[in-house]
Amino acid sequence: MHYEIILSSTGCEFQHFYSANTKKVYKFSKLIIKKILAPEEWGMSTLKELDYIHSEQNIAVKYNYWDYIDGFNKICSNVFDRHIPNWFCKWWTLYGPSVEILPESYKKLYLEWVDISPKMISLQEENIFFEGISLMYFSIEFSILWIMKWSIEVNTTSEGFPCLQRTFYTKFLSELLQKNPESKIHGQEIIDLINVKISKYYDTATMEP
Repeated sequence: MHYEIILSSTGCEFQHFYSANTKKVYKFSKLIIKKILAPEEWGMSTLKELDYIHSEQNIAVKYNYWDYIDGFNKICSNVFDRHIPNWFCKWWTLYGPSVEILPESYKKLYLEWVDISPKMISLQEENIFFEGISLMYFSIEFSILWIMKWSIEVNTTSEGFPCLQRTFYTKFLSELLQKNPESKIHGQEIIDLINVKISKYYDTATMEP
């Protein structure tokens, strides 16, 4: 709850869904990242503290930028035009989706977008690239949702000691394939938006001298 409050105070939205037989256990949760704060946006120092009031104990709880980063690791559309800190890119490689989970209709558009996106071209020219960065910007630009879950598995360390490990899985949100305009998540609307953006990027590229 501590980290959820921190992220909620700094540009994230949470929605929790309970199991049918209890209101104490989350069946799953939804997280929308609306903003990612770079260190310079925090203030004079990343150790500068903000605070929130604890709802039950009615006391002020302090946190700094490093607690904010921990929030992403513990808990888990203007962001696209902003600088994305390196720590978030690392977070994405651990918890973000992979191209393999994209349905064919989305994967085809994604591959076309990678070749024409001004952002991708710029990153390649600046030699700023890592595995997964293209899908990260694609997901940010078009608000592509995915499901991430983890399970506990028994394994051994490199020294041979038994241990518990989290194994993470990602899955494409099937609702993004819906074409019913009355549904809350309208997949065709996103596909249309991607097509429009790709056409716009092609037009811009052909007009440039």
